[in-house]
Amino acid sequence: FFIKTRFPHEFSLARHLLFFPSFISMWLTGATALDAAEVTSIGCHTHLWDFIHSTWSSRIANVLGITHLLSNRITPSFSSIGHLSQSLCHLTGLPSSTVISPGVHDSNASLCPYIAFSGSNKREFTLVSTGTWAVLMHPIPSFVALSPSDIATGTFYNCSVMGDPVRTRTFAAGREYQVWREIISSATAASSSHDDNDWQSICSTDCLKKVADAHTAFIFPGAFNRDPDMCVAPPGCLFDGKYYPLTDLQAGATTATEEAHQKQSFPEFLRDHHVARAVLVLCITRL
Repeated sequence: FFIKTRFPHEFSLARHLLFFPSFISMWLTGATALDAAEVTSIGCHTHLWDFIHSTWSSRIANVLGITHLLSNRITPSFSSIGHLSQSLCHLTGLPSSTVISPGVHDSNASLCPYIAFSGSNKREFTLVSTGTWAVLMHPIPSFVALSPSDIATGTFYNCSVMGDPVRTRTFAAGREYQVWREIISSATAASSSHDDNDWQSICSTDCLKKVADAHTAFIFPGAFNRDPDMCVAPPGCLFDGKYYPLTDLQAGATTATEEAHQKQSFPEFLRDHHVARAVLVLCITRL
């Protein structure tokens, strides 16, 4: 839409609309894959997939005036779309028999083994794929329209490698973790030495159980997503009945000195690196 409205002449010269996977496929194979479009990427990133009829959404495409530019060939992730081009064979040393597939959307790739494992039983499950984003994915047999509350809380649909709808929600868990990691590092800097990579001791079963059983320290995520379903309180933390806003903790982290620690600019549990990280892990994963 942006290109069409801002650069109408250049847009009028277009013959094909290629999203990133299709562009890479074309580059790898030459023109042989010019009209290949991969279903998981379309279903996740384009807002152009009709989940009811398993094809391009004619309604949206017509409004945008791009129907004639879209591929007529929707390809499964595991299909062959051609072979490596001669120029890339020469560049890489790979044989010309190298088969190219259209790829797969990353979160849908993590979902594949579990769909296969569920087998003919079609057991219901939800997969939580974590990283920069925590992606919650729930495959369902047929499309069900999203309710207003679904839309308000950011629920949307992905498309699995089998072409089936996958109810999805996302949460910026990795980014949230980084915000709190910096606060915890500042709070513990003057009182302890620690290794950020020492996960075996930081997240030991005993430490996690101790924190969970105590019910005295809680971290409320929400630095990025203010999702009312996921974030039950404004971002911050609670310790022994006292609430500490995230903004105050971040301000303390940027000016943290020995004197600031003595004035207790941070709640006590944040001063214990092992306990603080265990609280963070428990409170983010419960989302």
